[in-house]
Amino acid sequence: GANTLAVDVNGKTALQVGVDTGTINDEELFNALSEANR
Repeated sequence: GANTLAVDVNGKTALQVGVDTGTINDEELFNALSEANR
């Protein structure tokens, strides 16, 4: 939802931060979500 798209002070979304920190490990899921949000 909205929380995953909220942008932090570094200009990254919560989803991107999750991927970068290893919280979200499924790259395919990340890519699918990224495409859906474009």
